[in-house]
Amino acid sequence: MPPTATDEVPAPVRLKPLLVIHARVTDRRAITADLAVALPDAAGDGAVPVLAVLALHLVELRRTGADPDPAALRAALARAFPGLRGYPYMPVHDPRVGICVDIALHPAGDGGWVGVQLAVTEQSTDEGQHPWSRITRRHGIRAVLRHTEAELDAAEQHQRTLARTDRSAGPRADRIAQLRAAIAAALLQAEHDVPPGSPPPPALGTGASLSTRVETEPQVLTGAVIQPIALREGQDGPVARLHLAPDTPPVIGEVTATVLVCTLRGDAAHQAAASLTPGSHVLVVGTVTHRPYTGDDRIPRVAVTLDIQHIGQALA
Repeated sequence: MPPTATDEVPAPVRLKPLLVIHARVTDRRAITADLAVALPDAAGDGAVPVLAVLALHLVELRRTGADPDPAALRAALARAFPGLRGYPYMPVHDPRVGICVDIALHPAGDGGWVGVQLAVTEQSTDEGQHPWSRITRRHGIRAVLRHTEAELDAAEQHQRTLARTDRSAGPRADRIAQLRAAIAAALLQAEHDVPPGSPPPPALGTGASLSTRVETEPQVLTGAVIQPIALREGQDGPVARLHLAPDTPPVIGEVTATVLVCTLRGDAAHQAAASLTPGSHVLVVGTVTHRPYTGDDRIPRVAVTLDIQHIGQALA
C-alpha cells in the first residue's frame, strides 16, 4: 500500500564520514607494498591526528635508523586509533570518504630521514549540498613536518577558543600543544640534517612517476650467475640474458641492486650461453639502467638492468 500524507517517512540514516589512509612504502629492494586503512571521522578533527601520528612515526624511524615498513606504520596508527580497520575499496568512488590521506615512503637518504610525500584530499560528504573538494600536497620531510606543525597550531588555537565555553577543550588544547612542541623540535632537527635548498628525495609513491634512467659511468662487478642463460636472436644478432647476484650489491640511487638482469649481445652472447651455468662466477663491465614497471600483482617496482660491454670468468 503506498504511503499517505499522514504516514511517517523515516529519516535517511546518515553515515559517519570516513577518513582513509593509503600508504605506499618502498624498500631498498625497490619492492613497493600498499597499506589501506580507514577510521570514522567522528570527532571532526580532520587529518590533523593522522598527520601527528605520521610525523612522530617518522621521528622514530630517524631515531632508530629503521627503514619504512607498512606493518610498523599500521601498528603506529592502530595504537592511536583503536577503531582502525582495513579498507579494501577505492576512496575516489566512495561517497562516505570525507578525507583521504595519501602517503609515500621510501628509505632514508643522506640526512637520515625517510623520504616522504603527502597528499591530503578533503571533500564534502553531505547530500544535497554543493560539492567541494580540496587537496594539499607536501614533498620532503621538512615540508611535511612544517605542515603538521602549522595544522597542530591551528587546532590548538581552535581548542583555546572553545575553552571559553567548554571546560573540556582546555585539556585538549594542552595535549595538542605538547604534540606541536615535539613536532617543532623534530623540524629543527630535520632542518639541521637537511640543509635549506636541498632538493627533496624522489618519491616512489603517490603522485610520483619514475622514468627510465641510464647511468653514464660503466660499472665493474663480480658475481654469480643464478639462472640458466636465455639466448635468442635479435634484430642485430644473438642476445643473451643472464641474472647476476653481485658479490657487493651496488646502490643505484635509492635502490640496492641485489639481483641484476644483464643483457649481452653478439658473439659473446653465444659463448656465454655455451660456457656459463648457474653458479658460474663472472666479472662484468657495463652500464646500468633503471626501468619502472608494474608486475602481474599490480605492484609497481623498479628493474635495475646491466647492458654488458665485457664479460669474463672471475679468478677469485
